[in-house]
Amino acid sequence: MVNDIAELKARVDLAALVEGDLGPPRRQRGRWHWWLCPFHAETRPSFGVTPDDGRFKCFGCGASGDHLDYLERRQRLSTAQAIAELRRWAALPETTHQQGTRTAATTAGDAPPPAAWQERARVFLAYAREQLWADAGRPGREYLTGGGLTVETMRRFGLGWNPRDLWDDPNRWGLTGDKVYLPRGVVIPCEVSSSLWYVKVRRFERAGHPRIQAGEKYGGPRGGKGALFGADRLQVACPERRRRDGRPLLLCEGERDALLAIQELSNLVDVATLGGAGRRCLGHWLLWLLPYRRILTAYDADNAGRQGAYHLASLSGRVQGIQAPHGKDLTGFHAEGGDLRAWLSGHLEPLGVAPTTDWQAQAAAILAESPVEPEQVADWARRYAECIAGAGVPGSIPWETWAASLEVQEV
Repeated sequence: MVNDIAELKARVDLAALVEGDLGPPRRQRGRWHWWLCPFHAETRPSFGVTPDDGRFKCFGCGASGDHLDYLERRQRLSTAQAIAELRRWAALPETTHQQGTRTAATTAGDAPPPAAWQERARVFLAYAREQLWADAGRPGREYLTGGGLTVETMRRFGLGWNPRDLWDDPNRWGLTGDKVYLPRGVVIPCEVSSSLWYVKVRRFERAGHPRIQAGEKYGGPRGGKGALFGADRLQVACPERRRRDGRPLLLCEGERDALLAIQELSNLVDVATLGGAGRRCLGHWLLWLLPYRRILTAYDADNAGRQGAYHLASLSGRVQGIQAPHGKDLTGFHAEGGDLRAWLSGHLEPLGVAPTTDWQAQAAAILAESPVEPEQVADWARRYAECIAGAGVPGSIPWETWAASLEVQEV
């Protein structure tokens, strides 16, 4: 049992914790990872994290501290609640005295964003979907079709286009503090069990080209939660799917690759993504991976991709890293004329996965190799069952009314 605070902080990568809250860093230079500060308004990232010593500092507003300082200020937690939240990030069971006084804050990371955030996000998505198929959405359509996605896939997954940078009132999202920034670009929602977990935007320049500077490629409304994109199509969510024999899981680095793989390879493998190679803390999403006897990671051919694949492989012998023969990622390989099905089939054949219908036994076997405490997994399973039986999606207002309330800032 880990009770020492220093040891607890050593178990959690502060950069991964911040990334789970704010999304991928805007840039990384040396030992510093940089984000837009969540504690004051800014347009250039001045919030730096040094994972090696577990500290953060904003060079704009002066905020600084460690894991607990970040959680206390960001989620408005007491010290005891922040410790409990950090234990959850470390995949540790609650201590005895915490179990008797459980609060909503200790489970915040395992639950989707609140109803107000969901409602406002759905209005933004309705607006973005309209824009994708209007004249203004041509750059987004060309970007998506250029990567091999069909119109059917774009509509099926509710992709959209935000034609300009927007700022929204945080109160409408159930948030406080700075205005909610909605960047220009391709809009990709992540919905699991009828709840929106995050909305990611592949950012574009005003000239209509995708941003290419590291750390500035992606954005989206703050307040979203990290999630497993594609989870609704995995075996845990689909009881009828559990009878399929020996079907592996393909984890892609990003949503665009995952969408392409679902479109082209869904009769060979199940597909999901953690939304980036830097996502290290699986949290309760580990539960969704347990039925799979083989997990393939098709991450980008760069340092972040290799490190992410290595980290997942270290969790279980059932994880195998694979890469496309050429191109930076699966989308690049496909765009250069590569045959995704032939490439993947070459990796599936030597796996030698024996047919089985006992997915519970597979889960038990993977759990035996996992560093996660059994009590924690049992708790996740209970929460998952509650989520499946939960309430429906809240209603929303017309997107025209929503759009009229926004500020437009051309940057």
